[in-house]
Amino acid sequence: MKLSVKFPIMARATRKNVPGECRMLVAHNHHQDVPEVSLRETEIAVPSTVLKDEKGRLASIKELRFYNDRLYRYIAPLSAVSGLLSCAFSRLCPYVQDYIYTSGHNDFLVRSRTPLSRPISRVFQDRLDAMAVADPSRNRVWPKAKERHDMHEGERRSYAEVAGDFTWLSDGDLAESFEMHRSQADKLLLMGGALWYETTSPSIAVDTHWYNYRQDVCPVFVRYQYLPETMNQDVTTMHFPLSAADRALDVAAEMSSRHGMRGVVSLLGEFETSDHSAFSFDTSEDIVRRTAQALAVNLLRFSVLRPDRVTDVGAEWLSGIGELVQTHNPVLGREVDYASALPSLVETFLRLSPRKFGGLAHVQNAQLRKTLPQVVGMLDDLPISVQGFGPTGASPTV
Repeated sequence: MKLSVKFPIMARATRKNVPGECRMLVAHNHHQDVPEVSLRETEIAVPSTVLKDEKGRLASIKELRFYNDRLYRYIAPLSAVSGLLSCAFSRLCPYVQDYIYTSGHNDFLVRSRTPLSRPISRVFQDRLDAMAVADPSRNRVWPKAKERHDMHEGERRSYAEVAGDFTWLSDGDLAESFEMHRSQADKLLLMGGALWYETTSPSIAVDTHWYNYRQDVCPVFVRYQYLPETMNQDVTTMHFPLSAADRALDVAAEMSSRHGMRGVVSLLGEFETSDHSAFSFDTSEDIVRRTAQALAVNLLRFSVLRPDRVTDVGAEWLSGIGELVQTHNPVLGREVDYASALPSLVETFLRLSPRKFGGLAHVQNAQLRKTLPQVVGMLDDLPISVQGFGPTGASPTV
């Protein structure tokens, strides 16, 4: 079956009769032949699960399935597919997770309306911040992006319509965009009259985020959640494999005691703990990588918005961090060595945080100051450093 998926494109470009270089940020309709299989050809990886919150309210989770050793999650029936695939740019706030399942807490009942395009959109949003640090004069986007998470003008213009308006477009940037489109669209599968999507590993998420500066009235939440595909994660959330549910509960109790929080609220169901490779990841490596990337983007954004407040941070250091963000592409599996950069990022962030208007995303500085040293301590637990591609030596010190 052929489906049309709307994806974002970002490329360095030069417009006709307009001096200087800009970043073209527009939409593109990608047409994909999606294979279809019967449910009999697949196997259940995790059965449908019923969750119960502390007040006894129930919520169900659709099963996960294996096909050709690939793990798939349910997206929607075919009748509702078009709405999920028709937006190139995610309009979700930067800190919102997609595919969280809980019950009784409406602010967490969030499922991204753009499951395929959102990971690509997040890569581009992070790169806009990195680009501005490298050369503020090149921080021009066409059409103008009024907000990082809300790019209406780019959504309305397609690459096919505007390509002729440019005297130069970066072939490398276009090729990378189209490669990401293919990578995401290849994750689709039709099963049982519904659309399914190759997913990240399911996890047990331990969330220690407290609200309104009152950790004593906020519990530690333990939830079932897919490992986020995008890098914008609260640094107060740790993810554990399903097979480590007992360890996750122990850590939740420890965090509640350490931060003086109001106990643990567990929204777990009865999960089958499979040892399949699709369920495997390292908790320490995951939180170290996500935290370092979140700090890098936050510091880059702050240095552009308020350069007067970062005059004591070396330009070469910021440029090196910007290069990490520009190179990193989780959609294509292109990693950089954020682990080596983490100590310097934490040191700089904590030193600058009293000058900032707020903490990282919606997390308060008071909590960050308790959380970040703990994440740095996890470096000793890593089996290997996060390496593989890019400027692995770029971990400058201030």
